[in-house]
Amino acid sequence: MNLKSAFGGISQALGKRNYRYYWIGTFVSILGFWVHKLALGWLTWELTSSPFWLGIVGFSALFPSFILAPFAGAIADKFGMRLVANYAIILSGVSAFLLGALVYLDATSIEIVCVLTLVQGMALAFDLPARQGLVYYLVERENLSSAIALNTTTFHIGAFIGPALFGLVVRFMGMEWAFLINAVTFIFFFFCLNTLELPEHPSDRRSNLRITEGIVEGIRYAIN
Repeated sequence: MNLKSAFGGISQALGKRNYRYYWIGTFVSILGFWVHKLALGWLTWELTSSPFWLGIVGFSALFPSFILAPFAGAIADKFGMRLVANYAIILSGVSAFLLGALVYLDATSIEIVCVLTLVQGMALAFDLPARQGLVYYLVERENLSSAIALNTTTFHIGAFIGPALFGLVVRFMGMEWAFLINAVTFIFFFFCLNTLELPEHPSDRRSNLRITEGIVEGIRYAIN
């Protein structure tokens, strides 16, 4: 794929209402993710001044994905990608809001931070496969690779802008707003996701499989 055709595919993908709404929601949500992520590290250090606890909080964020990843895709296929994404977004938004509220009330502790981070990590384990799976239903096959590439690029752009946004938020609004803004971005993405015109249960042939069969099929695909 040359540069001209790549940009053409991206332009065509964004020209589709469904994908455009999905991409806008994703971009805003990614900004919130990076602001939250950076604030989480800072908050952990302020509470403990301990590299050990920084590691524990990081572990709490990532470990659920390691454990739940084999199940998440199969569950999204079985019950519907938008439905699974909706529940994951709600859970993530609630945990971000609670953390922001507790920081505002000066009522948080490192144990609470770990628990809420673990909850958000569990939600993220289901959210990402469901979000990624939805892309297949938002653009034509010939624009699919461009849409996937744009999603990846969007994540990296968010990683570039996020730290600057985090600095502005903490400087002018306070630490708690880093988490509260992330909660708002989840709300925004929730509404974007539910404006998409999709089949009631967008899935493929794997939706007829039992969850365990879907997991086995996914593992076989990854190995081969």
